[in-house]
Amino acid sequence: MAHNTAFESRMTWALGVFQSWHNDGDLIWGRASQGDATAVTGRVTYLPYYENNGRRMVHLGAAYSYRVPSGSIQYSQRPESRLQPVFTDTGRFSADSVNLLGLEAAWVHGPFSLQGEYMAAGIDAADGTRDVWLDGMYVQASYILTGENRQYNTARGFFEGVIPKKNFLSGEGWGAWEVAARYSYLNLDRGNLPNTANRVQDMTFGVNWYLNPNVRVSGNYVRSWVDGSATDGAADIFMLRFQMAF
Repeated sequence: MAHNTAFESRMTWALGVFQSWHNDGDLIWGRASQGDATAVTGRVTYLPYYENNGRRMVHLGAAYSYRVPSGSIQYSQRPESRLQPVFTDTGRFSADSVNLLGLEAAWVHGPFSLQGEYMAAGIDAADGTRDVWLDGMYVQASYILTGENRQYNTARGFFEGVIPKKNFLSGEGWGAWEVAARYSYLNLDRGNLPNTANRVQDMTFGVNWYLNPNVRVSGNYVRSWVDGSATDGAADIFMLRFQMAF
C-alpha cells in the first residue's frame, strides 16, 4: 500500500493491492469470501475548509475497492451493538467480482459536528444469476457540552478522540462531556437472496464522558427496526461501555 498527503495536508490519498489465502481454504476475507481473494482499494479525502487547527472544518472523501473473491460471498450485520445477534444475513452466494463504493462528509463548527457516510456493494453474480446492489448509510450529529472539539488527523484523513480541557481529578475538572445521535440504514433485501436478508434501521442516542484523552465512558440507547420479506420487528438496546486506549 502507498499513501501520502498533498496540497499542504489538505488532501490525503491511499492505494493498495491486497491478497489473502489460506492452505486449507478456511480464511474468511472481510466476511465476504472463503479461500483466495484479491482486492484493489483506494481512498481520497480533501479539506475545502480548515481553520484553527480543525476547530472549524469541512471534510469530503471517497473510496473504491474492486474485489475478486474465490467462490461464494456473504454479508451479515448486527444492529449497533456487538452483543446482539445478527439481524440480517444474505447467506452465501456465488460472485465473480465485487465493486465497493464509499462516500463520506463531515462538518465541524467548534463543539458541534455533523457527519455521514454512504457505502454500496455492486456484486457481479456468478452462474448467470441476477446481479445484486446492496447499500447502507448513516448520519450522526454530536455536541461537546464542555466546549472542546473533535480532533482531526490531517495526515490520515480521519477523526481521533476528544482531548478534555481539564482532565477528571488530575486536571481538577470533570473531563469532557458529549451528547450524540445517529441514524443508520442497511438494505440487504435485494436480488434473489434468502428471506434472512433484511432491511435494518437504527436510531442511536448516546452520552460520552472523556475522563482524559485515554479513558472514556459511553452510554447508548439503540432502537432498531427490522423488516424484510419474512421478518418484521424491533429491538430496544441499552449499553454501557468503559474504554481505555494505550
